[in-house]
Amino acid sequence: MNSAIRHLAVVLVSLFVLLILNLSWIQGIDANALNDHPANAGRTIQREYARERGPLVSSDGVTLAESIPTRDDLRFLRRYPLGALTGQVTGYVSVQNGSDMAERAFGDELLGSEAPVTPSSILDRLEGDLPGDTVELTVDTRVQKVAADRLDGRAGSVVALDPRTGAVLALYSNPTFDPNPLAAHDAKAAGAAFERLNEDPDKPLLPRAYREIFPPGSTFKIITTTAALTSGVATPDTTFPVEREISLPQTNLTLSNFENERCGGTLVQSFTKSCNTVFGSLALQIGPEKMAATASGDGFEQPVPFSLRAVQSNYPDVAELERNKPELAFSGIGQGNVAATPLEMCLTAAAIANGGVIMTPQVGKVVRDPKGSVISTFAPRPWLTATDPQTAAAVKAMMVSVVQQGTGRPAAIDGVQVAGKSGTAQTGRGGEPHAWFVAFAPAEAPRVAVAVLVEEGGGTGGTVAGPIAADVMEKALEVSG
Repeated sequence: MNSAIRHLAVVLVSLFVLLILNLSWIQGIDANALNDHPANAGRTIQREYARERGPLVSSDGVTLAESIPTRDDLRFLRRYPLGALTGQVTGYVSVQNGSDMAERAFGDELLGSEAPVTPSSILDRLEGDLPGDTVELTVDTRVQKVAADRLDGRAGSVVALDPRTGAVLALYSNPTFDPNPLAAHDAKAAGAAFERLNEDPDKPLLPRAYREIFPPGSTFKIITTTAALTSGVATPDTTFPVEREISLPQTNLTLSNFENERCGGTLVQSFTKSCNTVFGSLALQIGPEKMAATASGDGFEQPVPFSLRAVQSNYPDVAELERNKPELAFSGIGQGNVAATPLEMCLTAAAIANGGVIMTPQVGKVVRDPKGSVISTFAPRPWLTATDPQTAAAVKAMMVSVVQQGTGRPAAIDGVQVAGKSGTAQTGRGGEPHAWFVAFAPAEAPRVAVAVLVEEGGGTGGTVAGPIAADVMEKALEVSG
């Protein structure tokens, strides 16, 4: 009898131990896999929508995304008061298509899962009654609106940021989209809205400012000039021939100046007038390794540490340029296989503005709990050192010359010294060239850097994109005091 009881006790204890181990496995090691299982999708959605997702707020105090109580099974509906104006910053939360952009990047904070747990909040969190945290972004809606208004419906992008911190002040692309239809609780309606946007040939769901690359044209001459100065190939006073075109090695082709003009002189004069012949020749003299290394130091061919997930900008690899010298020459003027996001070209200008250091671009500013107390801040962090302070100062002086007496005069601001560089980039598919302008101001103590791209804008970068850059910078300086 005692033996039978002992055997039964061993069996019961063993089963109890196995049960504990199984529960521990399910709740710990296997929890994420079970949570992500397709069969639990509806339960996951209900759990997320059962809690009031915290708001996204702009740096000037405007609500960009908020949760509204409903009477259906999903207790809160996400709403985007500014719609398309900030759609490619906020992104969306969708029962059908998940989330993207800021809604995805700061999802944990908005749901409150990153906040410190206190005894008083435990019960509220378990019952789903405590709202998520508020995430304040760096974007200023006043600067964002000027960017949108000045593009005036044309395809293109505007990026503005503080070169001292990397804080993004404006991030706008056109075409854009209104996130509100994607947030509908009706999965069929939300799916249909996403499908319409996804199939639109103008790609409104694609934030061109940071997830599309374009030939940067002459704005890339900032990098070529940096490479020339740091490699000792040229100084600001080095003189170059005044000519209409140069012969390209390995071919019987030539590289000519804009509208076949005669162009040359000192490096400062050549930069101010944007002479293709000079910068094509410089790239050939600098060589593939130094050109590629300087581009990399500015962020090309580098994963960008941007919370909204930016694509990488392209510069040809050294082996390709060793084989193809004409491609090397064209890279010196930002053509050929060079391609960059507007965000990257804004960072290129910001590097010169900030003494050669590129700060990590960021849209997150502060996280606050439901009572308004600060939980965390997004501290500025250096990303890359593009060049040394002396070289940055020399390039800055050339960029000031561009606005004062060169191709960038339309970007001038009364009473403010502006440093800039225009770009008119051939697309390689016919049609009008892209119009670019990158700049920062005030040149002596920069507080804002900007990149403007008007796709197939016609004219020149200075005349088409320059005035937009000026207006965006002027507003940014105004609101920053």
